[in-house]
Amino acid sequence: MKQFANVDFKHDGTAYRCPTDLSISSGSLQRVLVIGQCTADHIRGFLVEDGVHCDFVHIQSLMDPLFQPPQPIETYDLQIVFLPMDRIIPDYTYFPLSYADIDAEEKRFIQAERTTLDLLDIATRWLKSHKILTFVGNFLVPQQNPVGRLLPRYDLRNPCYFMEKINESLSRQVDTMDNAYIIDMDGVSSTFGKKYLNDDSIWSLSHGGFIQNIEYEHYESNRQDSQKRLEDLGPVTEYYSVRTDDGYRALRDEILSMYRIVRQVDAVKIVIIDLDDTAWRGVAAEEDNSREFMTIGWPLGFVEALMLLKRRGILLAIISKNEHENAVGAWERNYGNIFPISNFVSVKANWLPKHENMRQILQETNLLAQNAIYIDDNPAEREIIQSMFPDIRVIGSNPYYTRRILLWSSETQVPFISSESSSRTESIKGVIQRESDRLSMDHDEFLKSLNIKVRCNVVSDSSDGHFKRCLELINKTNQFNTTGRRWTVEEISLEMSRGLKIFAFDVDDRFTQYGIVCVALVKGNSILQFVMSCRVIGLGVEMAAIGVIMNSMLDEGLNSAMGISQETEKNILSRDLYVRAGFQAADKGMWNCDLSSEFAIPQHMQLDVHQ
Repeated sequence: MKQFANVDFKHDGTAYRCPTDLSISSGSLQRVLVIGQCTADHIRGFLVEDGVHCDFVHIQSLMDPLFQPPQPIETYDLQIVFLPMDRIIPDYTYFPLSYADIDAEEKRFIQAERTTLDLLDIATRWLKSHKILTFVGNFLVPQQNPVGRLLPRYDLRNPCYFMEKINESLSRQVDTMDNAYIIDMDGVSSTFGKKYLNDDSIWSLSHGGFIQNIEYEHYESNRQDSQKRLEDLGPVTEYYSVRTDDGYRALRDEILSMYRIVRQVDAVKIVIIDLDDTAWRGVAAEEDNSREFMTIGWPLGFVEALMLLKRRGILLAIISKNEHENAVGAWERNYGNIFPISNFVSVKANWLPKHENMRQILQETNLLAQNAIYIDDNPAEREIIQSMFPDIRVIGSNPYYTRRILLWSSETQVPFISSESSSRTESIKGVIQRESDRLSMDHDEFLKSLNIKVRCNVVSDSSDGHFKRCLELINKTNQFNTTGRRWTVEEISLEMSRGLKIFAFDVDDRFTQYGIVCVALVKGNSILQFVMSCRVIGLGVEMAAIGVIMNSMLDEGLNSAMGISQETEKNILSRDLYVRAGFQAADKGMWNCDLSSEFAIPQHMQLDVHQ
């Protein structure tokens, strides 16, 4: 059999680490500022190759506190920082050391750590002043301990461990910085092979970059006849299998993927799966199949991927042509002890067409098809679902690809995990039960029975503990979103410095704690944007929120309020918000309301406001 005969190089090339199977829109970078030395300049070239406009700033320039970037900092989508290794571990700091002098090595580490953090502070000047999105590259760890492979692994005298500890310190510091993230350059190198990329087999440890032919181009090829070696020396690529260009392209893909994650481009909110030959090997109804046969290998890896997606806040559901009792029983036999079926927000196991079950799940969860992935081993079923829901993403033809696509794609990843994300499955299950109860009760009695509690917090700074969740809700909400605008940390921080306030509403009832599910951006007497999660549609939360905002304006002595709206393809649910709140239409997209008296809050809920 021919080796690799079935390789799809979309899954084996530089996109291996950052799959693009779930990408719909480009979400591409336009303008980037790159800061550093050699590595930074090289990655700049590969970003330009991809059509990104890049400006390069040598880190030495930032030693001048008055230095300004080539373009106004607010015009860049992000800045990328690669700190120079030769300033972290200069040759002169470790060449003279004795292996027996452990104390000296520890002092060297402390100094290297301090230098790293000092350089980071200098390189992130504009992050602190403008909140610009910032990616910081970590350092390459050597391929093996150059002191000796039998010597202690986790010892600062081992340069591998030394650099791992520096990377840890760098990462911990970046974690404390708003709107900053680590580019795992060492992880990229490990994925594609340090043997093909790292230059520590030739250069000194203080260089710490990818292999280049620069040595030959600048030095060896320019030798005078009197200086030539007895045996000619060609470019390094003649002696080693080098994939430096692929390494830089993979690093570029890593950066582009990170950007998509931060901006939540094409974000997935629910994964809906088939069972037979998707969640396990074979058919569960064939009782001769052992649990080991059905689950070992890719099936268990797939279910583990589902578990990790749930941790990120992605909902899970099942559609299976089967008897409900049989499907649930098969799941519990195979996985009940590690991942019980209660982790799924909805299980549709019946003999209805799968597209009808799909429609029910999307209705129950109040999600759009564009936010869903459907996974099925049957190409006919995949085709039907795709034809009925053109915006849905459908995979499942090859289980060797599925886990990697689910876990590594930017569309399934998040920049942080909020408490609301962690409890999303339980919250949605509560919503489904709540809506079931609604059908059997009078509307007013139903609302009173919920014991709804609404807490309002006013956020005026990006350091507020509620800020990240507010931004997440604004940028993920489509259907109840008065303008549909997406905000960056930089944009909203700038507006907050000019007086913008974020009204954040935390809601719970007798079924579940929803967390922050309603957010309004308010500046002066204007409601610039109002968003609300579909989980609390029909509870009157939006009227309570409008009431809190209007009464706050009244307390400030304002005599009128203005709401702003803009129709999008998806925000049907929010289009009548201002009409229901008593506003009058003014210019297109503008709504006015007199503040002559206090706005009444719906009586069926308890309200707690923290200014």
